[in-house]
Amino acid sequence: MVISDKLKVLPDLKWAVVGSMASVIQGCHINPGDIDIWVACEADVEQVVNCFREQLPEDAIITTIEENWVSSLTQPTVTFQIDRSDWTLGRVYINSVKIDIAYAVIREMESYIPGMGLWENGPDIGDLIKFISVNESVIPVVPLEVQLQTNYLRGIESRIAAITDKFRTDGYDDALLRYCLEQHHYKKFSDDFKK
Repeated sequence: MVISDKLKVLPDLKWAVVGSMASVIQGCHINPGDIDIWVACEADVEQVVNCFREQLPEDAIITTIEENWVSSLTQPTVTFQIDRSDWTLGRVYINSVKIDIAYAVIREMESYIPGMGLWENGPDIGDLIKFISVNESVIPVVPLEVQLQTNYLRGIESRIAAITDKFRTDGYDDALLRYCLEQHHYKKFSDDFKK
């Protein structure tokens, strides 16, 4: 994978593939729209963007977060707020594939409370990252158990079904699932899984 090869120059970087591509890497049958990269601290976003300097334009016409915004040499990252979360984002394209590199944190939340719904892009996933061998690379990914919560929150039934199918064939970590899911989502998953 091109991304992991590029990021080898940052051996201390803590990162993971999140979003739909993480599901694909773990064997789910879905079509990812882009590649989302989680990093453990805000300064890492710019470091990762700099690994793709040859793809960056000198300057970007759009300077605020929009679908068309892209990192540039003069503005490698952008910061913004969504609801109660603060984001730092970098965006690059490789062969027309969008790669978003993000650090995000929820304001006024010191640490995750189990059973309240673990946020896939939040700082609390750092200790849960798993490593998947793909061809000659080892790719860090957010576990499917965490992704299930995200997809329940977003109401993406097709991805819930794809993750559930993968759990049916390969099993899952029930303790991790209880930790990650909101309690009512865990009950729904358990009821649906038995059918």
